[in-house]
Amino acid sequence: MALAIGIPIGLLATTHLKSLPFAYTVRSWFLLRALIKKAKENNLQPDAIFAVVSQDHRCYLDDIDYNQHMNNSTYNKILDFSRIHILYSAFARVMMEPHHHIFGHNGGVVTLFRKEIPPLAKYKVQSRIWTWNDKWLFLQHRFLLEDGTVACLAISKIVFKKVSGKTVPPKEVLELCGHNFDDPTIEERRLHNWDIAQHVLSLDKIRDDPYSWSSLPLSLFMPTTWSQQQQQQSSSNTRPSSIQSTSSSVALNSPSWSNLSFDQLSLYARRASNSSISILTTHQSEQDDKRRKRQRDKVHQGKDDDVVMRCHGD
Repeated sequence: MALAIGIPIGLLATTHLKSLPFAYTVRSWFLLRALIKKAKENNLQPDAIFAVVSQDHRCYLDDIDYNQHMNNSTYNKILDFSRIHILYSAFARVMMEPHHHIFGHNGGVVTLFRKEIPPLAKYKVQSRIWTWNDKWLFLQHRFLLEDGTVACLAISKIVFKKVSGKTVPPKEVLELCGHNFDDPTIEERRLHNWDIAQHVLSLDKIRDDPYSWSSLPLSLFMPTTWSQQQQQQSSSNTRPSSIQSTSSSVALNSPSWSNLSFDQLSLYARRASNSSISILTTHQSEQDDKRRKRQRDKVHQGKDDDVVMRCHGD
C-alpha cells in the first residue's frame, strides 16, 4: 500500500522539482555558492572578457506547456541563472566586494525561438559578454540541444547602478574588475557586435507609440496640440452635438503627450472613459426614444385602421 502511494508521489515530485516551494531560491543559492567558491579560488580575478560560460539543464514536465514543449516563460527563468553566472565570472570583484556599492540590473531580454525543446530533453545554455556602450552591457545567450542544434537565441541588457541610482558605464566596471583593454581586438569585436546591438535599443521607441490601446475613439483619449484642437473646432459642425461638446472639452484641456506625467495620463484616461460612457449612454437613450416613438406610431396607426374599418362596416 505504501509503495502504491509513494511511487506515484515520488515520480510526480521528481518530474516537477523546479516547481516545488522555494525551488528557484534553493537553485540560486547552490549556484551562488559554487560561483563564490570558484571566484575566491581565483582571487577574484575575472575570466576573459568574452569567455563563454555553460550550464546544463533538462526540460522537466513542469517546464512544458500544452504544446508539449518547453514553455516560453521557462527560457527567461533559465536565463536568470546564466546572468548570475556571467556576473560572478566576469565581475567577481564588484559582486563580492560590497564597498564598491555597484549592482547589475537586468534591463530587458529579447528571445528568438528556432527549435522546440521536447519534454525530458537535455540542453545546454551558453552565455557570454556581447558588447556595450556608455550605459548598457549586452549579453548573448544560446540554448543548444544535445545534437548541437540551436533551439533559441537570446540577448540580455544589463545596467550597472550605484546605491544612489547613478549609472556606471560598463567599461569602468570591467576595468574595476581587472579586465585589460590593451588588446585592440577587444574594441574591434565590441564595435562589430555593437552595429547589431544598437538596433535592439530602438525597441524602446514603443514607449512613444501614438496609437491608443483603448478601443474608444482616439479623439476622446489622445491629448492634442493647439493646432489639432483648431482642426477639431473647424470640423465640429459635422459631428453630433453630444459627441462634439464632450470630445472638445477633453481636447481643449489636453496638452501634448510630451508634456504629460503618468498621473496626468491617468487623469485623461479616466476622463476619456467617463466621457465615452456618457456618450454611449446618451446614444442609447436616443435609440430607446426612437424605438418607443415607433411603437407608439404603430399603436396609433392600428387604432386609426380599426376606426376606418368600423366606419365601412356601418
